Amino acid sequence: GRTLDPLGRPLDDRPEVVGEALPIYGGILNPTRRTLAEGLIQTGFPALDAKEPIPQGIKILWMKRPEESLDYAVARTLMRARYRRRREDPLKPLTVIFCALGLTRDSILYFQSIRHRIGRTVYVLHGAADPAISALIAPQTACQIGERLAMEGEEVLLVIHDMRIFYNALAEVRGIQGAPPGKDNSPVDFYSQAARIYERAFIKETGSLTEIVVMSVPNLDHSEIGVNLTKYSTEGHIPWSNGSLDFLAALSRLKGEAFHASRSDHKALQRAITAAYSRALEVREQESLGLKITASVDLAYLRFAALFEASVLNTDEYLEVDKALDRCWHALGEVPPENLDIDAAIKREFHHYRAPETAGSP
Repeated sequence: GRTLDPLGRPLDDRPEVVGEALPIYGGILNPTRRTLAEGLIQTGFPALDAKEPIPQGIKILWMKRPEESLDYAVARTLMRARYRRRREDPLKPLTVIFCALGLTRDSILYFQSIRHRIGRTVYVLHGAADPAISALIAPQTACQIGERLAMEGEEVLLVIHDMRIFYNALAEVRGIQGAPPGKDNSPVDFYSQAARIYERAFIKETGSLTEIVVMSVPNLDHSEIGVNLTKYSTEGHIPWSNGSLDFLAALSRLKGEAFHASRSDHKALQRAITAAYSRALEVREQESLGLKITASVDLAYLRFAALFEASVLNTDEYLEVDKALDRCWHALGEVPPENLDIDAAIKREFHHYRAPETAGSP
């Protein structure tokens, strides 16, 4: 792998990159002509892979608060990301392109310290002290690298962190140019400029480019103009708080395509854990208000939540998708079977589900 600046020049004390020179502003795919996403990207977060799996060939938004760091979560995905095109395929490593925008020196050093654990990768680095104009160039350079590798048959994951820097840099440059501001004083051409990045995600018979775009969002306000336009362009949004996944708010709009490359129980299991965890949080809220929880079914949901959080949601373990699904089944074993909306045939086939010994007992 190589480490490059926004213009593609080496930052790793190695020789200049040689070969064919390509324009960084590549072709933008018409969304109506894009091949439907397929396959499955394993993100390294078992709860996310279980509830909102991400197919290949899409672009998806990760949201965080500006004052919070998401470096660890991003690094975890860079190191653990895998893919498979079909259900019967083994998980395989991806080619990873990491585009850093406006990161501090400490953050850049952190990402450089873990790159030997990633495998085949290219870093395109823009630091906090670098000019604003280069923040507009870096994502295009990263996209062109990823696009070219994908066209040659590689399965590529591009992670851009933090897209807010691109937004701010565009506003700064347009202000210097004297361009009139758009809605909420935003750059009037932010959507079209961002589309030059987002609409380059694609998948073909051999080769794909999948994009994870990290963006700082003040107060996680979804109506803020920058994130609102980005959500419009992407196929889902994954909120994070204090570095942890906001499980119930996460959304991958094309997860149905990812189910085709996962186990046959994945779709039913996804619905079950979402419903069960939502119910458990309702019971917890009642408990926090001082209500005494005595109903056996409510206590069962509390046990489920505790086990699910410990073994799936908050674990740092490396879990492949199938193992994560097994643990979800294990946690659901705390819930009486009559409270689970899962087909009996699926329960029989995937014997990891263990109903409570005495259904309905505390």
